[in-house]
Amino acid sequence: MKQTAEERIYEALYTLEKNKKEGITANELANYLTIKRNSASHYLNILLEQRKIYRTNTKPARWTTKTLNPIVKNEDVFSSFVGFKTSLKSSIQQCKAAIEYPPRGLPIIVNGRSGVGKSFLASLIHEYCLKEKLINEGAPFIVLNCADYANNPELLSATLFGYKKGAFTGADEDRTGLIDEADTGILFLDEVHRLSFENQEKLFLLMDQGIYRPLGDKGQVRHASIRFIFATTEKNDQVLLDTFRRRIPVSIYLPDFHERPFEERIQLIHLFYKQEAVSLQKNITIDSEALEYLSFSKFEGNIGRLKNLIKLSCANSWLKNKEKEKLIIDLSMFPDNYSESKNEKMIYDSVEISCELTESFSLNSVMPYSRELIESLWEDIAFFESSGFNKNIFDLLKTKINKIIKQISSEVKMTSDDEMGNSLVNSFISTIEKPLQDRGLLFSRKDLEVLYWVYKYFQFIDYRQKNTIHSAYQIIKGNFSKENYIAKKLIKQLAHYNISNEIFLEIFFTFFIASRWKSKARLQGLIVTHGDSTAYSISSVVNYLCKDFVFESVDMPIDVSINEIIHNVRKFIEQIDTREGLVLLVDMGSLGEMFTQIKNSLEGELLIINNVTTMIALDIGTKLSNGLSFDKIALESAEGYVSEAKYYEGISKGDNVIVSCISGLGISEKLKDIIHARVDNQKLAVVSVDYEKLQENDKVQELLKDTRLIITTSNLMIKTDTPVLEIEKLWSPQGEELLRKGLRDSISTSEFELLKQDLVRFFSMEGISDRLTFLNPSIVIADVELIVSSYEDYYNMNFELFKRLNLCMHMSMMLERLITDNSSIKVPKNEYSEQELEFHRLTETIFDPLMHKYNIELSDYETHLLYQLVMS
Repeated sequence: MKQTAEERIYEALYTLEKNKKEGITANELANYLTIKRNSASHYLNILLEQRKIYRTNTKPARWTTKTLNPIVKNEDVFSSFVGFKTSLKSSIQQCKAAIEYPPRGLPIIVNGRSGVGKSFLASLIHEYCLKEKLINEGAPFIVLNCADYANNPELLSATLFGYKKGAFTGADEDRTGLIDEADTGILFLDEVHRLSFENQEKLFLLMDQGIYRPLGDKGQVRHASIRFIFATTEKNDQVLLDTFRRRIPVSIYLPDFHERPFEERIQLIHLFYKQEAVSLQKNITIDSEALEYLSFSKFEGNIGRLKNLIKLSCANSWLKNKEKEKLIIDLSMFPDNYSESKNEKMIYDSVEISCELTESFSLNSVMPYSRELIESLWEDIAFFESSGFNKNIFDLLKTKINKIIKQISSEVKMTSDDEMGNSLVNSFISTIEKPLQDRGLLFSRKDLEVLYWVYKYFQFIDYRQKNTIHSAYQIIKGNFSKENYIAKKLIKQLAHYNISNEIFLEIFFTFFIASRWKSKARLQGLIVTHGDSTAYSISSVVNYLCKDFVFESVDMPIDVSINEIIHNVRKFIEQIDTREGLVLLVDMGSLGEMFTQIKNSLEGELLIINNVTTMIALDIGTKLSNGLSFDKIALESAEGYVSEAKYYEGISKGDNVIVSCISGLGISEKLKDIIHARVDNQKLAVVSVDYEKLQENDKVQELLKDTRLIITTSNLMIKTDTPVLEIEKLWSPQGEELLRKGLRDSISTSEFELLKQDLVRFFSMEGISDRLTFLNPSIVIADVELIVSSYEDYYNMNFELFKRLNLCMHMSMMLERLITDNSSIKVPKNEYSEQELEFHRLTETIFDPLMHKYNIELSDYETHLLYQLVMS
């Protein structure tokens, strides 16, 4: 029999390697056989694909037939499944755990749309079983697509279970089924949702006990030891019986191509073009637009369709370039209906793919020490979270980041022949470099490569179980607001990468920026203009020239509403530290309206400059970058520009906090005194205002002109942009933050903590006792608690603690007030609703004993206040 070319190559390799244990190069083999090197390479790659020979990861590559040669890597079977160590790592681990479970493994169902790789994964599970000796060598892998029998469930049943002669018309002899063929191996049922409910029921016994009967067989049951894998494009709970579904404990979901992380999409494209390059023995150059189009398109057939498109592009290029040294792939190589779509440019470099079959890159070969340092960084953050952060700790963490950066730089050395690696690094850097430059941050390529490898590290590592640093994350954001803001922008820019472990990456990016850059600007600037990119253009020019992040931009289309603009401005203010002040540059519009809407979001002073130009922005930006104070910039801006400049003080004599209680001025005054005692009265006035007065909508806007915050014990039914804090919400994180912002720069951190303690004491039984002058607190509190219980019984309510305390305080102080001063405002009864009239009648009844006991009269106004408190 004539020897094939592959056999000749294998025999020559076997002969040569006897005298050269480290392996043979393709050039040495070609010289030995007197053939061209390309031909030798071609057949070596074919033998490699058939797993008959092995290749070293050296340069030049060396080949060997010896399976026990130490240069051969013992790779994971699933390594050929793109994503097996990144996004699909946990899914692959589930597959391994399920298929190894004694005695026959656990059934697995693989979910996903057509073309995502369900069948390929099933074949790898079979290969894994063989490699791990879970099944005998040569054990069968039987595949059945249930869709082929969707309209004939009886035939499907016969195909699966086999049948006895005479079981149905046409059954002329006994016949075994696929279950018998799959015995000791794996049965893979694809499109299992096409399996009828009756056939699902027939599988129960086999899955549970490993026994079954062929159709028409009334004799003894048969036995089969089978591992089951199922696949479906549908939702399990919609197409499978509950009883069948419960017998499949492991469910794996394979995402669509466009849902995969960006790096995996690139890997898949690279893999399929590599296969074509090896097959055609032609180097391939993929144009950047073609790579971009394939990376960001949503294919109906997912990975299967992607592979076909790649084959088609190579076929079209082969037709045009078969006489040339390499194939060029650009958009013209794809069908017209596909190539017409154009994505935003993300990747700037074309990719060169060699026809030499190289081993895929693995992160395992890099960062062994850096990974340990990164791990210890999170341990440090978690530790310091429990013990408290301070400046020294932040300096320590930044030092560790610098050590990590240095270590990564020394460990990671990209090689020129790593086509995919270079492409990914270039794409990553081009994605984040411009957003950094536009904010005045100029980093070296070496630094940006470090960020890529850290990103790559997080794609490989599962941090979902680490939930101990979320409070630390808030502290880090507060201390590095500018750096964190930029880090968020970078991660948003990388959204198409489908980033995992986002919070960890954001923290690392924040510390990285803090360790490499420090803004000189004490104040923050913001440019808001009409147009698609006017503000962005001005801010990026100024930031770049100042080499500092002095301006962010908000571009607003001409037809956008003022509310949307204000929303975007507020969103920025919430993320940036504005305690030193904010400089807002606008092109047109009502300065007063803009100020009124955003002033309560600020913690510092505000300067708004109208009719902004690039020259004005550059002048202001230079002042900001030189660290000038707010007062200096405000003064020079007012004197130096012809354009309108308006200066608003965030902290001035007019600034105030209003305290208003439905219970009346008595409690309002007490609350005002408590707050007044803790704040700096030079910077902030605390004012008590009658609750009813605030409800007068025609006066409220003028009343609240300089108000930072309204504190009230009840819901305030007015429309205002001034923040409102209901006291009962004070002890929530949001309520505490609202109070802190309202009292900003007028109270120290320690005094703020003491103020919270004062308020807790005030709204307690102890607080009620302290505020009664004439009456015996224990007797009065017992009386009013009985009244509160009567209201609860009548209305079938159960008041929350704060509401109960508020009612008790109000009624105790009301009783004392009525004893000392019985004059009250009279409210006509005809203004009451039917519900309130009923409340008045009830109140007369339950208060009657107290009115006699204390010799008082309960006025309509007092009852009206009680009604609002009880029913709110």
